[in-house]
Amino acid sequence: MHESVDYFIHVQDPILGIKSANLADKLDHHNWQRKAITRRHDNGSHYIYLCRATTGRKRYYCVNTYDLAQGKTLRRQLFECRDEALQVANSRLP
Repeated sequence: MHESVDYFIHVQDPILGIKSANLADKLDHHNWQRKAITRRHDNGSHYIYLCRATTGRKRYYCVNTYDLAQGKTLRRQLFECRDEALQVANSRLP
């Protein structure tokens, strides 16, 4: 059985445009809803940000990895715990 996942759009989502004002050196429990981080990968960069997601009654924190050169989301990973999602986002190596 497949579940539908609803992803919430925050101000730092690439669909709203990537702005330098939305970038931070690190994501934390104060800024994750407004900020994103970038990580170098080979010849390009990845834009990493968190958003909320739901599947029916369950709520998650989603770590999104967006490739700036390709202009598309490469990966979405769901976590039940915000701190775990933040740790993965901040340590994510391409």
